[in-house]
Amino acid sequence: MAQYKIQRCARTRSSWRLSRCRPGTLRRFGHPSGVMAVGAEAELRDGSWVVTKAIMSRSARRLMEGSVFVASSLDFERSA
Repeated sequence: MAQYKIQRCARTRSSWRLSRCRPGTLRRFGHPSGVMAVGAEAELRDGSWVVTKAIMSRSARRLMEGSVFVASSLDFERSA
C-alpha cells in the first residue's frame, strides 16, 4: 500500500508531498532494527521522470540477500 501511495505521489507534478521533499534531503523510514535514511535524485526528461540516483544508508545488519542478474551485453568477464 505504501509503495502505491509513493508511486501515485511521484506521478503528480504539483503534489504537496513532493513540495515537502527539498533537494538534498533524505527521507527516513522505520524498520525492525531502527530507522533507515533513503533518498533519490530524478530529472524530468521529455515529459517523463527518470531516476538518476538512489541512496540508502548502510547497516551493519544484513537486511537483504539475493542474486543480481547482469545482461549479457554487460558481462565484464566475457568482454575482458
